[in-house]
Amino acid sequence: ISLYAKTRTELYDKEMDAWEQIENNRIRKNSPTVADYCENWLKTQAVHIRATTLADYTSKIKRYIIGLLRDHRIAEITLDDIQMALIPVSNLSASVYKCVTVLYKAIFRSAAENHIIQEDPTIHLSAKGGGIPQTEKTALTDDQATQLLDAVRDLPPYVFVMLGLYAGLRREEILLYDAVLLVQDVEDVQLDRLAALV
Repeated sequence: ISLYAKTRTELYDKEMDAWEQIENNRIRKNSPTVADYCENWLKTQAVHIRATTLADYTSKIKRYIIGLLRDHRIAEITLDDIQMALIPVSNLSASVYKCVTVLYKAIFRSAAENHIIQEDPTIHLSAKGGGIPQTEKTALTDDQATQLLDAVRDLPPYVFVMLGLYAGLRREEILLYDAVLLVQDVEDVQLDRLAALV
């Protein structure tokens, strides 16, 4: 590289700028892709979080981070790139948007702390205001609950519907239970939880 200047000070400044640019280019060329770094980041998180949380993070990272920025070098990603990648996520629920934003921030903070990137582009990224707020859901009336139970009586999902109605469990919570014992004489439901056996 040829550098020209009128004074020694100006030449020195240009030389420092050139060295900085060379170093930045070296870091960019040697930095992993977003996909590679995200996969490594997930592996390091596996020791700190529950398996269900890891599965949720893996799904969101593969879909909304790797899926959109896969082959880009992590050192080349800017805040604008991340905000553009968040546009499709903003059409989803506010909780998904917040989770994906937090994951972006955690991944890029980790990359900065490990000197993979020089500056964290997510410093000014905010999860507020993104996504579609959840609407308030109304509970079924007694008549609607009776009508639902009548519709599924003698069908395999009957027990699951009862658990949802009377215990207030969500689908994923119902599926955690391995055995459901309904006591005929007493209006009581006993549950053996699969998670307790693990």
